Amino acid sequence: MPGRTLLRPVLDRHGVALPLALLGLVAMTLLVTTMMMTTSTEAAVSSAGAGAAQSLYDAESGLQAYIAQNQAVALTPLTTDFTIPGTGRQTRIVVTQLMERLNADNSSMTVTAITSTPLRTNPTRLSGRPVVSMVTQTFPPPINLNIKSSVTMGGDLDVQGNAFTVNGASTACGNGSAGVQAVTGATGSQVSANGNGISNFTGVDSLGHATTGNAAIAQSGLSKQQLELMALGGKTLPQLIAALPARDKYGPAYAVNGVTRTFPGTVGPPSTPDSVAVVDANGGTVSLLGGGGMLIITNGNLSMQGNATFNGIILVDGNFELGGTPRVNGAIISLSVTGQNRIALTDGGDNSDIHGNVTVQFNRCMTNAAQRAFTNAATGNPTTTTQSYGWFEVVR
Repeated sequence: MPGRTLLRPVLDRHGVALPLALLGLVAMTLLVTTMMMTTSTEAAVSSAGAGAAQSLYDAESGLQAYIAQNQAVALTPLTTDFTIPGTGRQTRIVVTQLMERLNADNSSMTVTAITSTPLRTNPTRLSGRPVVSMVTQTFPPPINLNIKSSVTMGGDLDVQGNAFTVNGASTACGNGSAGVQAVTGATGSQVSANGNGISNFTGVDSLGHATTGNAAIAQSGLSKQQLELMALGGKTLPQLIAALPARDKYGPAYAVNGVTRTFPGTVGPPSTPDSVAVVDANGGTVSLLGGGGMLIITNGNLSMQGNATFNGIILVDGNFELGGTPRVNGAIISLSVTGQNRIALTDGGDNSDIHGNVTVQFNRCMTNAAQRAFTNAATGNPTTTTQSYGWFEVVR
């Protein structure tokens, strides 16, 4: 049988290109899509990372700038929006006092937490990583004024009308039942009030009992000169004034090179009682518009009218006149000086006048801050500030 050769039919390759092209297109589409998704994700991650880093830098730089600007004064609780110098961006500063301690030598220490959170605009909102600094401030021993009442006076006190409050009772800064009365006067000092106005004097006696009316008015048993030494911690008013630098003094008696600095009428913002001013009234009256800290008026009188508010201590060697609706949070000391300096007269007698709707509220926080401000001014501001940092993430 002759041999036979088996022939296989050649496979038809027509139409293979299209599936291969489609397969390649799908592969390319997947590659491009993956690349685009990866690029988009990387851009979003990079943008978020840059934004988070910028927020952290803003929070920290704002915090450091705020502390640097305020380290020489006592940091007080507040919330404020702070503009970071040189950037125009803002951070919200929250100051919280954690502790205050009085040392055996009458120096003091405070521990404050300051939180800085970045602010974003359009709309304004908190965004980013807040930075918190624990700030410890140490203050030298302040002058030790012996303030036993909201009003201390060497002369008389004449009250016209019933629309007033003179209150020595206060729980501020641990005062509690420390025995602070409404008024303390020198021997022979008198308080006169119309009608039921006497009941508007309130205080706390040495046993911690609430007092009202005549019971809130204490006689020191001291002469006017002795009362001055007692109230000023054993110093005279000229001695206190001599301790302060020229930059804090106003009026003709403190002219420098023949140039008299005019008292601006306000010592400082009421919320920050960290200023000191000495004013020579030149035999007249100083009109106080408001402020805080320690104000010393020599050779003249004090007048507060309208809605003026002062937070701190006012020392005046003349008389004070408060009218309208002024408020003093702290204490007023009206001194009588022997010799050519004596309490100025406004009604024909040796009186200090209060009339109108007036509030004099003793406040230990404000008197402490005022004495601290005086010490800083007198000693060249030896406040020391130390700090430590930390930060935490906020969910955005």
